[in-house]
Amino acid sequence: MALTETALKALKPKEKAYVVSDDRSLYAEVLPTGAIVWRFRYRLNGKREKLTLGKYPALTLKNARLKRDEAAQLVAMGESPAQMKQRDKVAGPEDTTVAQFAERFFKDIQERDLKDNTMPRRYLEKDIAQWKDVQFDSAEWHVPKENSKTGKPHVVYLSRQALALFKELRTLAGNSEWVLPGRGTLTRPFAHNALNKALKVSLQCQAIPAFTIHDLRRTASTLLHENGWASDVVEKALNHTIGGVRGVYNRAEYAKQRRETLQFWSDYLDRLAPAADLLLSPEELRGRPVLAFSRVA
Repeated sequence: MALTETALKALKPKEKAYVVSDDRSLYAEVLPTGAIVWRFRYRLNGKREKLTLGKYPALTLKNARLKRDEAAQLVAMGESPAQMKQRDKVAGPEDTTVAQFAERFFKDIQERDLKDNTMPRRYLEKDIAQWKDVQFDSAEWHVPKENSKTGKPHVVYLSRQALALFKELRTLAGNSEWVLPGRGTLTRPFAHNALNKALKVSLQCQAIPAFTIHDLRRTASTLLHENGWASDVVEKALNHTIGGVRGVYNRAEYAKQRRETLQFWSDYLDRLAPAADLLLSPEELRGRPVLAFSRVA
């Protein structure tokens, strides 16, 4: 049975803490001290977690339900509201750089749950591209060796469409040094899972198998090979290291071919999903063929 303000006001402390439940996994815990604390229970990835929302009456029943609904939305998108709250506690006014914040996060949050921080650290140290790396005049994105997964400098040749997107991002980023700054600040890059999170939301109720942003590299490799582009050129464009004897002797960069390949890829995508369609409403898009990127591709 759902709680009411009258029922809450009538709650009395006991020798031991006890709980009274509201709807949809929201409950109030009454402590021996007389304090009443709102908590939300949920299950994520097969594990039970709980989130403390606040104390009653400072947090009213109505607002506790609103906070529960916000947390439930995060759970539905695969996020842990309890862990997000912990991360917010770690951050403080003394965290003036991404590196300082990240070190505190690894120490106070990650290392308690993970023995190996290799992948989380790579998100910080390898995957954060800046405007100093984007060359508009030559239409190139220069990935320095310290940010490249191969440990060698890499150049991404920007197609006309990619260059237009970078120019739009430049306007949106304002005076930030980051190509994709965070939503709440221009001094930090956006969260490493932001694109996958947005992708997951956009795929809801779609007849498309779940996939991640990284899976699109496999899609590109497959379709480029099917369209006749040389394997060495495709692998070089994806910054893959060619193995074996060929990798030792073949030091070609294929700059001209890579530029042509990536322009072909942008044109190919434009034919499948014209930019004009991005401005259409869901009603206008209904019934149009859907391009399905899959893990297999």
